[in-house]
Amino acid sequence: MQRIKWVIDPSHSYIEFSIFMNGEAPRKVYFRKMMASLLLEEEFDKSQIQLQWIADSIDSGDKGMDKFLSSADFFASEKVPLLKFTSEKISKISHSQYGVRGCLTYGSHDEPISFNAKFENNIVDQEDGSKRTGLYMSTQVDPKMFDIGSREIKFDKSIGIELELEFLRKS
Repeated sequence: MQRIKWVIDPSHSYIEFSIFMNGEAPRKVYFRKMMASLLLEEEFDKSQIQLQWIADSIDSGDKGMDKFLSSADFFASEKVPLLKFTSEKISKISHSQYGVRGCLTYGSHDEPISFNAKFENNIVDQEDGSKRTGLYMSTQVDPKMFDIGSREIKFDKSIGIELELEFLRKS
């Protein structure tokens, strides 16, 4: 099978950060604007994932919190408008479980990051002739990765990152 490019369907995908800070319950923060592609091989561990999301597309359900999270005190979306992830190696763990290692780019920082992933290689034909498939990935990262651990915010735990991505391929 040749390598086939799939593109994200943002209306059926999400990027969620769970942020534990100042002793409060975790803040669930979604990034609403994203671009992604999946270069899919017959064997998923030979595939490649590229993902970008717009930092100021934060949606926590609280406009005041969104403004704070976009500010220089947190994600600094004016200075760093785009976050990127590119996979470097995908390792098969079991039938549908994979380890996805890659690089997260935040501003001028490139940080290694590893995700636990679930990909069942279930490609669904649509009525319009297109095809769909889904990918779930999750990880935990140190807040210092985003250079926000030194501010006056006390982080109780790592930041959880959860991605549920649905990809489309036109026939």
